[in-house]
Amino acid sequence: MHALTPHVYFQNMVMAVLATSLGMCKLLRERGTLQGRYGSLLWPVLLMLLGAQLLFYVEH
Repeated sequence: MHALTPHVYFQNMVMAVLATSLGMCKLLRERGTLQGRYGSLLWPVLLMLLGAQLLFYVEH
């Protein structure tokens, strides 16, 4: 097994943070804890950021 380059490590960290944030935001929205404008806006924005990150993901 080889060590990850710093660039790939950073990309993996960003994807993990975005995916975790997306899951937490969706869970809070469905439970009713996160309400209003931010509740309905935040998780689709996080999903688009995660999609953009996956689109430009490269592994060297």
